[in-house]
Amino acid sequence: AERRRKAEEEEAQRKREEEEARKKAEELMAEHRRRAAEEEAQRKREDEMVRRKAEELIAAREAEEERRRKAAEEEARKKAEELMAEHRRRAAEEEAQRKREEEMVRRKAEELIAAREAEEERRRKAAEEEAQRKREEEEAQKKAEELMAERRRKAEEEEAQRKREEEEARK
Repeated sequence: AERRRKAEEEEAQRKREEEEARKKAEELMAEHRRRAAEEEAQRKREDEMVRRKAEELIAAREAEEERRRKAAEEEARKKAEELMAEHRRRAAEEEAQRKREEEMVRRKAEELIAAREAEEERRRKAAEEEAQRKREEEEAQKKAEELMAERRRKAEEEEAQRKREEEEARK
């Protein structure tokens, strides 16, 4: 019985160890697969990056060529426009010069008329102001005379009042 028990124990022990070894092996395989999958994913990411970089470089080169072509076209168009503009500018300058001279003549005439009108207006105002000043002087003169008359009247009243009071006092 003791031997049987021992044999069973050993059998159980062996089975446990086998099971552990199997589990270990599975874990190692799983780890190996996980690593392989990670490396594959990493490789794919790098491949994608390289592909994208290549596409970007190609696109950049194409864009640069397009930009240069456009710039050359633009340069030629600008040159033609500048020549036209120069021609138009000269014509416009001559026209402007003619207009300026006309304008100067017209302005000079207007200034002369305006100066004459201004002189007349100044004279009219001066005359008005003179009349106004005279009116104000006359008013001031009148006011002063009225004040003097008022003062005299008051003084006479006070004098009469004083005499009455003296008269009263004598009685």
